[in-house]
Amino acid sequence: LNSAGEISFTILSMTLSLAAVFIPLAFMPGLLGRIFREFAITIIVAILASGLVSLTLTPLMCSRILKERGAGHRKTWTERFVA
Repeated sequence: LNSAGEISFTILSMTLSLAAVFIPLAFMPGLLGRIFREFAITIIVAILASGLVSLTLTPLMCSRILKERGAGHRKTWTERFVA
């Protein structure tokens, strides 16, 4: 979980800057604006959701799946699948 803290600023800045690129498409006037509005909103929501997952769920899943175990432990099905 310490490594998630190291890259959280990078993930946050990349997510916000990438979402900001598509914001003008959501507010374009005219026929072209109506065509691109749904596309832009979908992309923005997907980017923000991806950033949220990468900051919260991914470190949680890594800590659960890849936790250290003592010597002589039996491998879990996820460890066998990944290896």
